Amino acid sequence: MKKLLLLIAILSEGLLIGNAQCPSTADVTLNSQDQIDNFIIQYPNCSVIEGYLIIEESNDGNITNLNGLRNIKYIGEGLRIQNNSALKSVAGLEALDSVGRGITINNNGALETLDGLSGIKKISDNLEICENNKLTSIKGFGDASLTIISGLLTLDSNPLLTSLSGLESIKTIKRTLAISNMDNLTNLQGLDNVISIGECLLIQYNYKLQNFTGLNKLDSVGWDMEVVLNKSLKNFSGLNSLSSIGSYVRVYANDSLLNFSGLGSLKVIGKVSDDLRNALWVYYNPSLVDFSGLEALNLINGDLNIDDNSSLLNLSGLQNLTALKGGIAIVRNDKLNDITGIENIDPETVKAKNSNYKDLQIYDNPQLSECAIQCICELVNDDSKNKNIQNNKTGCNGVYEIKAGCSATGIDDDEAEYSPDIFPNPAKNTLFLKYDKTEISPSGNFKIEIYSITGQKVISISQPVDKINISGLKAGIYLVNVITGKEMISRKIAVEK
Repeated sequence: MKKLLLLIAILSEGLLIGNAQCPSTADVTLNSQDQIDNFIIQYPNCSVIEGYLIIEESNDGNITNLNGLRNIKYIGEGLRIQNNSALKSVAGLEALDSVGRGITINNNGALETLDGLSGIKKISDNLEICENNKLTSIKGFGDASLTIISGLLTLDSNPLLTSLSGLESIKTIKRTLAISNMDNLTNLQGLDNVISIGECLLIQYNYKLQNFTGLNKLDSVGWDMEVVLNKSLKNFSGLNSLSSIGSYVRVYANDSLLNFSGLGSLKVIGKVSDDLRNALWVYYNPSLVDFSGLEALNLINGDLNIDDNSSLLNLSGLQNLTALKGGIAIVRNDKLNDITGIENIDPETVKAKNSNYKDLQIYDNPQLSECAIQCICELVNDDSKNKNIQNNKTGCNGVYEIKAGCSATGIDDDEAEYSPDIFPNPAKNTLFLKYDKTEISPSGNFKIEIYSITGQKVISISQPVDKINISGLKAGIYLVNVITGKEMISRKIAVEK
């Protein structure tokens, strides 16, 4: 028993001596090669840095290697390797296996690889690899047991990096994956085992990125997905398993984007229903022709905004979208001529989340002449909905033009209990009406109103009549509304002269 206690005492003393041989301050900052070389001489048994380890040169070129740190196994706070102009490798940190907070590798002008960090098993906060102009490979980074990034994973402005190979062990990113300004990255291979992202997926300013290959196992994004200014991005292939996005999707200014192919499993945008930011924003994508690839999408818990996509022809791909819980904005799309892709949206679910916006906005689409689809017809006939419809092609150039189109197709008569005869059509001087007078409400709210195609009321009659003198009307298309007090029935007629 005495021998055992003596052994424990000796071991405990050894540990205390070891800790005592580390720097007395929690944070350690090394600004020169001499300081790094002397560290192992001054503290030969030091394996733990309680605070931050900061490696940052004070004079250009005076840090070239990290061999003097070869005994460090644990850093309690963070590791920062930053602003070093001559450091080519992080060799010397092979013993390091755990960092209590994050790792930042930033602005190291000569750094080529991260092989020296091959022992990392745990990062309890962010991993940031940014602005390393000669970094060509991150292979060898991290141990196979490094499966979770507890904070952000950021890769930004590493212009020579062509692959993310080296990150294959990562399965979960608890906060955000941000990949930006990676000039030579063409896909996302290396992230092949990532299953979930807790907050945001941000893919921005990557000029050669063509697709999302590498994220094939990603199932969910907790908050937002932003795909912005990726000049060569053609589609979303690689995101085939992504089924839900918690808040909003912003797809902006991707010059080569043709469609949404690759998002075939995406069913819900805006999983957090009370988030005012929830939306699908698609704007300034000059090559986008349609929404094919989004056929599985059935719910946007927010707004649908389609703005200034100069090659967009139609909205095919959105035909299974049945509920919005937000507003619709289709604006400034130069070639758009068909919006039937959104005809299955339940109009009862269309209500802008932001009170500063209209529920329905369709304007500045110069080729769009046909808007008389089920969803839009019901919205334009619902006085409780705020609408802005203008500067489209004739036929969809205002609420009354759409109403006329809806009347011609019979879409707005689905709920009518009877259908009055209005003839002849076309007419010249006299219009005849034949209807069941028993359907007229005794309240006296009967009206017959005739509107021009521009929405101007040209005739109004407040009692039932069998014929109307229209000799004063110019040739053109008109909308006749018969309001019985119980319902309104609309018909489009042509007047000839």
